[in-house]
Amino acid sequence: MNTKRQTIWLVSMLSLMVILSAYYLFTEDLDPSSSKVANNGTTTEQTTGVQGATEASTGSKDDAIVVNEVNGSTQTQTDDNATADTEDISAADQKTLDQLESQDKATATTNNVFNDLQYKRNEQFQKESDQLWAVIANTTGASTEEAGQAVTKLDALSDKMDRINALEEELNKLYPIAVVDDQDSRYKIVVQSEKLERGQAADIIDLVTKTLEVSPSQVVVQYVP
Repeated sequence: MNTKRQTIWLVSMLSLMVILSAYYLFTEDLDPSSSKVANNGTTTEQTTGVQGATEASTGSKDDAIVVNEVNGSTQTQTDDNATADTEDISAADQKTLDQLESQDKATATTNNVFNDLQYKRNEQFQKESDQLWAVIANTTGASTEEAGQAVTKLDALSDKMDRINALEEELNKLYPIAVVDDQDSRYKIVVQSEKLERGQAADIIDLVTKTLEVSPSQVVVQYVP
């Protein structure tokens, strides 16, 4: 009898333990579930917050792009202003540029004058030299006397040209450009200068008479600005 009661008591205790275990088991399952729901809610809110932050970042990026565009416009405006300033400067200096252009044209004209004088003189020298050489080379048509005279004239012509070249070299030390224009028995000395004093002209005449061995009456001095 006692054994049966003990058995019933043990079975009852076991049943109670099973019930208590089940109770605690279900109770623990419910708490994590609630926590999970709460966590899910928090996670959802955090995710929403992240999305908002992303959108804010995107908005900031767009704002930066707008700023860059404004800077670009400002730079363009600055460039336009610089161009306008350059145009204003060019307009202000137009008179100076015109003067420089006029000076360049005047310089070119002056150079043409001297080049033309030298070209004509050298051309005349070459023509006379060719004529004398033709007489010297014509052994059948020209006499010995004529050939001898041609040689003498050719030597004198060469000596005169050497003296003229030496004279021009000396004058070029004093003036930018100088040309000796040979006009038969007269010599016109043309120098580049803004002005020429009487004393300077006298010095040129003195140099010419000594170099070419001619009289002052055979020398004319002219200057070209």
